[in-house]
Amino acid sequence: MTIRIMKPLLLLIIIFLMAACASHKAGPVAQDDNPDHLHKALPAREVVKIQMDQYTQKVDNFIIIFDPSSSMSAIHAGQTRFELAKDTINHLNKTIPDIKLVGGVRSFGNPVYTSLIYGLTDYTKDDFEFAIKTITVSDGASPLDFALAAVAKDFEFVAGKTAVLIISDGQDMDIQPVLAAVKMKQRFKDEVCIYTIIVGNDPGGQEILNQVAIAGQCGFAVNADNLVDGRDMADFVKKVFLTEKEAPLKQPAGDSTAVTASSQFKFGDADGDGITDDKDQCPGTPKGARVDENGCWLIGDVLFDFDKYNIKPAGYPTLNEVADIMRNNPEFNIEIHGHTDIIGPEKYNDRLSINRATSGKKYLIKQGISKDRMLLKGFGYSRPKTTNNNVKGRAENRRIEFKRGN
Repeated sequence: MTIRIMKPLLLLIIIFLMAACASHKAGPVAQDDNPDHLHKALPAREVVKIQMDQYTQKVDNFIIIFDPSSSMSAIHAGQTRFELAKDTINHLNKTIPDIKLVGGVRSFGNPVYTSLIYGLTDYTKDDFEFAIKTITVSDGASPLDFALAAVAKDFEFVAGKTAVLIISDGQDMDIQPVLAAVKMKQRFKDEVCIYTIIVGNDPGGQEILNQVAIAGQCGFAVNADNLVDGRDMADFVKKVFLTEKEAPLKQPAGDSTAVTASSQFKFGDADGDGITDDKDQCPGTPKGARVDENGCWLIGDVLFDFDKYNIKPAGYPTLNEVADIMRNNPEFNIEIHGHTDIIGPEKYNDRLSINRATSGKKYLIKQGISKDRMLLKGFGYSRPKTTNNNVKGRAENRRIEFKRGN
């Protein structure tokens, strides 16, 4: 009799323990944007120093709007989106040259939460880095529109031109951030430019953040994945914070020959492009190449039809010119950069930009240029040459560019 009673009792205990174990299982793991990527420690990012002798400062203030909402806990490229965002902003902080700025950092999360955690105050790299460290992941949604409205109030205490940099995955957002960006632009006009740094690959989030940048008119959107390389981050910092110095005024026509001859005798012209070494911003120009007043290679872009990567007849003269330059300069290598307009998903445009660069490479190979002398890079829509707000601008952004290689 005792045995019969004990067996059901033992069974009930086992069922109870199994239920208890199940109730203590870990919560769902955040989705991986890139599930084939191994999660491991990532190398430190290279910081490229910007030489200020070629640039002047174009903004007086900047503010980072940082998204620590719950969707930023998802894994992307080996780390959480939140960690990637922090790494990107710290990389930005280290790359900004030593210029006088007023800086700020504002975070947001939950239904209506936003907080100014740094500034607006005289910017120092150490204080800025400490402020970024204090940001923690928040629960809830992403009220970017509240943050933009708060930033507009922050601007009441600063003067001059301001860069607004938003870093977010854009997930769980509606049209309200775009409307808030439009309102900010209408209020501050040319005093404010808006840039968005997109973290992760959420299509809806990418579209919203692209539209926010477009609403800012003078800014642009870029994916955080395209800012890992030190040179790319330096290029981004230059576009946001700096502008190239204006070339010195030319001498009157009657004196130009004497001045040029005197300058060449005094400073030299190592690459023989007609621009003296003291003014040449692009030394080592290939022999026979056309250059601008700064000594930089003047070569046109090759343009493409929408959603196409085949070379059009209009692109042949530019490609033939590149081939001639490379034949006459056997040691000269190039990079071919592919670009797209903003229409379509980011991943699709990334691939399309590579296909366009590949088309340029194939044409040059047919002209007798070794494939080993050409490096391809695809930037998708992350580096527009001009606005994407109209047909003409989008046509100019669908292009390949040629840069000097290593």
